[in-house]
Amino acid sequence: MKPIRLLARVIGVAAMAVAVGTAVNQILNGGRWNWWALAAALTLATLAEGVNRWLVRSDVRDGQIRPTLWPTLTAPDESPRRLTEVTPRDLGVHPNRFGPEGEALYIPRDVDDALDEALTGGRRPIVVVAGPRLAGTTSTLAQAAQSQLPDHYVLGFVDDPRVRLTDMIECSRRWAGHGPGAVLWPDGLTPDRFTELALLPADRLPDGLRVLATIDTGELEGLRIPEHQVKALEEHAVQVELGVLTRTERAELRAQDTYAGLRPVLDEDADVLMGRLMVAWEQIHDALTPAGEETTDRVALLHAVTDWYRARLPRLLTTDVLTHLYGAYRREPAGQSVIAPASAAGYARALEWATAVRPDRPRLIDVQTVAGGRRYAPHSLLSVVADDGSASVHWPVQDALWAYADRFFDGDQRRNIGYTALRMDAHSAAHRLLGHPGTTIAPDALNQVAAWLHGIGDTTAARRWYRQAIDTGHTDQAPRALFGLGLLEAEHGDIEQARRAYGQAIDTGHSDHAPKAMANLGNLEAGQGDIEEARRWHRKAVDTGHPEVAVEAASRLRELDRTEQDRRRAEWFTRYGWQAYADQELIQRRGEGPDDAAE
Repeated sequence: MKPIRLLARVIGVAAMAVAVGTAVNQILNGGRWNWWALAAALTLATLAEGVNRWLVRSDVRDGQIRPTLWPTLTAPDESPRRLTEVTPRDLGVHPNRFGPEGEALYIPRDVDDALDEALTGGRRPIVVVAGPRLAGTTSTLAQAAQSQLPDHYVLGFVDDPRVRLTDMIECSRRWAGHGPGAVLWPDGLTPDRFTELALLPADRLPDGLRVLATIDTGELEGLRIPEHQVKALEEHAVQVELGVLTRTERAELRAQDTYAGLRPVLDEDADVLMGRLMVAWEQIHDALTPAGEETTDRVALLHAVTDWYRARLPRLLTTDVLTHLYGAYRREPAGQSVIAPASAAGYARALEWATAVRPDRPRLIDVQTVAGGRRYAPHSLLSVVADDGSASVHWPVQDALWAYADRFFDGDQRRNIGYTALRMDAHSAAHRLLGHPGTTIAPDALNQVAAWLHGIGDTTAARRWYRQAIDTGHTDQAPRALFGLGLLEAEHGDIEQARRAYGQAIDTGHSDHAPKAMANLGNLEAGQGDIEEARRWHRKAVDTGHPEVAVEAASRLRELDRTEQDRRRAEWFTRYGWQAYADQELIQRRGEGPDDAAE
């Protein structure tokens, strides 16, 4: 299809050149117009461009979207390179600030042997390295792949949300049968890609093809990747966990003169990630630091592009979408109306600046070719800085992005974006994205939104979300919601409703929420003056043996006993006319009881 598109484009350009040349020639020759020649040339140019556009659209029609190889992993003849022919940076490793051209000595990791075994002696063709961002997952996996599989072809595809993982596998099939085999390299799995990989049938991979992937463990903590999918991948893949530097790794790093500048940090013995020591942060920080109107345009653009990927929106960030988002991001901080125009010239200058490679910084926004057009993608460190609460230039995903998602996505896609909002503590956005009628929501998400609404005082909405969670009947989340509802009703003085919710939570027999409900019900009854009922519930809480609740309930029982003793003392003193001693504070201060007074 590519040669045909190229031919159509060449014909169109040639026809347009003929049209322009004809017009100029006729003007220079007395102004006598040969209308039919000019019309024919223009018609041919228009037809050629129409054919080209139709061919482009045909690539993306009916799901027939061709995966696009990373340019850095592609040879001039558009074939994939071998692992021995590429650099770690080609594979996605961040430039190392200690080495020339961003390349520096690899520091051995404790997981290296496990990875080498997985790539050479293991029977599972899928290997996933998981760790926090900047733990060094990509560099560690790249080192293992290049050392153990040097002659394998490596296929890395632009992560186009329209392209399925199975399509990438099919494109890799022909290279899997060449020589020693091929490697599919999905670096930085998104939740959707992880799901595809977890549900991939074991026999779907062709012989000779390995899938080597990395994932940020933060992605595994949210609701977009259900626990059963994590377990499904564990059954047919080798998973390796990477974290902060170990003692062995610190010693290796300290021993290298190349990294002598890191020794003071290493001597502090604080937990640290390898990547945080190696990458250059200053250039990214400087680009995000506001300094004048032009910088404001640039920062708005960088925020818009970065937030699109932080929120994991499952569409291409195209020119039209970015133009729309930039306007919203430019207006939001200024509190301008949604109809207030954003400067087109400012946007154009900011985009030109961000997509350029400069001596003082890397390209901040990459323009990537995909089937049917192009998309914009941020430098990977931008999202790291954005999420780093210790960075002076960090920022939350702006409401303009969540509003766009709520307007232009629906169904499961909008729900999944809502889950991402929850993971990022953007509760207001999650409430909006998950609150559409007919949306099937995970019970955990229902409880999270309910608790947030409870916290901000929206009692009516909180009740509704708690009850939705209760109605799911989930073994963990329904008792949690009953406990939360009981707490809410107690706080707002509806004692009977609180008793009912706590009682239902207790009836579930849940190992955590039932004891908590017992203790809270004991406190509730004590507040109502029913000391015996309060004691009864606290004793039940103690009997559960819950490691925290039982201890607290025992303490409350002792307090209740002391309170009851004080009450009886006060009654005794009053009965015998010692009213002065009936004051509870005086009794506690003197430590006198009926026996003492009788003497």
